[in-house]
Amino acid sequence: MVSMQSVAIWAKRLSSLILACLYWLSRFLRYCALVAMAAMALIVVIHVTMRYLLKTPLFFGEELTIIIMYVVIFGILPELFVRGEHLNVAVLVDKFPPEVRYWVDIVINVVAILFMGVFTWYAIRLAVIIYREGYKYEIMQILPKWPTFMLIAVSIFMSSIFLFIHLLKLLKRKKAQMTEQKQEK
Repeated sequence: MVSMQSVAIWAKRLSSLILACLYWLSRFLRYCALVAMAAMALIVVIHVTMRYLLKTPLFFGEELTIIIMYVVIFGILPELFVRGEHLNVAVLVDKFPPEVRYWVDIVINVVAILFMGVFTWYAIRLAVIIYREGYKYEIMQILPKWPTFMLIAVSIFMSSIFLFIHLLKLLKRKKAQMTEQKQEK
């Protein structure tokens, strides 16, 4: 017979494995973004040099730069959420008392997770439609569009998972503070 304790142990192991895979994937995407950034810089240099010297730029330079920019932005996004270095506008919130800041942080995290979930859903749907229809980029007809949209969906989904983990840590920290306050009384 399976006990609840063994189920809890296996659930914890499985969640640890999934998180380890997500952390590894976020690092992999970060390195892909760094390589893409270097490639984008090289393409821009070649594009400008050819325009200046030969009066004919790369015919695919601008479109490829835009594609690479998507890879850079959405490749680095999950890693920013892992590190807690994502955009955080706290000018007004920092002036609030700690209790209000806590609740504002909770509300912002929940709204952001819901928004990211909807965004992920639509990005996946769009990627599937683009895949079925066989859409390709206008100038670079050899590149299909669906991998770009799937990267966006995966990136936003991973970021929402890391934001959810941050939310759980906030709740856990608050629970520990409340337990500590009860023990002091």
